[in-house]
Amino acid sequence: MFTDAKWIWTEREDKNQYVEIRAEFTLNGDISCARLIVSADNEYFAYINGAPAGGGQYDDFPMRKAYNVHDVAALVKPGRNELLVRAYHQGENSFQYIAG
Repeated sequence: MFTDAKWIWTEREDKNQYVEIRAEFTLNGDISCARLIVSADNEYFAYINGAPAGGGQYDDFPMRKAYNVHDVAALVKPGRNELLVRAYHQGENSFQYIAG
């Protein structure tokens, strides 16, 4: 399922870091099904075309990554679309997070 997935982050990793990542994508014609699958290190909230698409906050361990699946078919449209993800990275070990 995740053979084409890639981890997206800034080149510099700091403790207690917030980032905002934007991407544009184009859809040719109408669609009936669209899912956004996200894994974040530690929290995120996603928007498609300015509308809330979903978020997640969870414990994070390198050996047991979690992910969320959001149904976004109602948010995408034919033509140009924008995905915006705001994410938080804790960056230091705690009882609910192991860096890695």
